[in-house]
Amino acid sequence: MATNTLLIEGSFDELADELARYIDTIRKNVSAASATPSAEVTSVHAEIAQLLEKLREKEQSEEELTEEQTKEIQNERTEVLKKLVLAAPVLNGAPEKEITAAYNLLVYLVRQSSSVDMFLPKICAFLAKPMPSSPLHGPSIALSILATIFNTLDADDSSRYHVFLAIMA
Repeated sequence: MATNTLLIEGSFDELADELARYIDTIRKNVSAASATPSAEVTSVHAEIAQLLEKLREKEQSEEELTEEQTKEIQNERTEVLKKLVLAAPVLNGAPEKEITAAYNLLVYLVRQSSSVDMFLPKICAFLAKPMPSSPLHGPSIALSILATIFNTLDADDSSRYHVFLAIMA
């Protein structure tokens, strides 16, 4: 059986850093448009910067990783992803041509986690919400992203059920 992949280049920490900066940019644009003071808008990048630095150090070490260190890296990745996924609803306010790419990056990062089932239902819920930056094409963009998620999951993966329900909703 052929595997389905998303082609995204970079290490986990680089890509998470890039997505966090992008989310912060979108948050600033949305808060500026809604006249929300920027002091109230927390920076996702600032929240995960320390965790990403630890990950970089561990992943770039020349030593062979023990099983315990590998679990620790997975736990730190999960913590980073929790913060990114909690901030992800703001991606619905991204410019129309950037929404798909941003969600694909988020899905790629989540797929590298050991806790995919924890994050995919939340992402599906975010995609079910309206996209203010694209009121006309928002539903078709969301369906496209959900189809990408569905098709990149293994055929026997239980997460496909949640994605399928989101597509049908």
